[in-house]
Amino acid sequence: MRMKSRLAQGNFSDFTDYAIEYKNINGPLSVHWHDFYEFDIVTEGSGETVCNGKKYSMKRGTVSLLSPLDFHEYSVYENVKLINIQFHERDINYELLDKLSFAKNKVICMEEEALLNVEKLCELFNSDVKGVFSEEYRKKITECLIISFLNYADNEESPDIKYSNIKKAVVYLNTHFFLSPSMSETAERFYFNPSYFSRAFKENTGLTYKEYLRRLKLEYSSILIKNTELPLIDIVVKSGYETQSHFIREFKNYYKITPMKFREMQR
Repeated sequence: MRMKSRLAQGNFSDFTDYAIEYKNINGPLSVHWHDFYEFDIVTEGSGETVCNGKKYSMKRGTVSLLSPLDFHEYSVYENVKLINIQFHERDINYELLDKLSFAKNKVICMEEEALLNVEKLCELFNSDVKGVFSEEYRKKITECLIISFLNYADNEESPDIKYSNIKKAVVYLNTHFFLSPSMSETAERFYFNPSYFSRAFKENTGLTYKEYLRRLKLEYSSILIKNTELPLIDIVVKSGYETQSHFIREFKNYYKITPMKFREMQR
């Protein structure tokens, strides 16, 4: 039976976009998600993790790299120790974030040599670096950790997008669609004239801005309906819709079935 879902709170201070914590997990953690990115790097113990409805065994070397759109839970067989690193996407290389958005696996298992290198990076991340470059220091280490993860992840080819700022806009939409940013807002964010942005966006993605945004919302809502017990109204809000009636209408047009019928078919 699916467990209830919850939004977990972060450990960030008002002065940083990065945080690290060494954790012991002795019991189950129910389905949850965050409003930031996070690494979970298992160093000891065993169990099972479920990410976006897919089960993975959990042992030393299991690494999860989760975006704000991913939800997961833990079942522990033997006391699990892990390193948890949290970060926001601000200033992280957009090419890396783009590749992350097309990673098929959000949970991978590293070989021992690679894991030891990752643990060393975590030690550097946790070192007491101060001064004007402290955030840049942690940013670069975070990017090295992302690259280490991507070397093991099964990655799909991302769309062939000609212009770097269009790619940045696509990456932004992929992780912020639930905020329902308007086309003009997104164009302004990435320094585009709205008319030019509209044409270039469709040329590079094959969809209009509105079509692309709708697809992201509805496909994410279907994952939540299938894998959680969230009430429909919560799914409506988390998927970026203002009213339940609007959501149901668009869901039915897209999937040719109502949201509740869709959930019933998954049981």
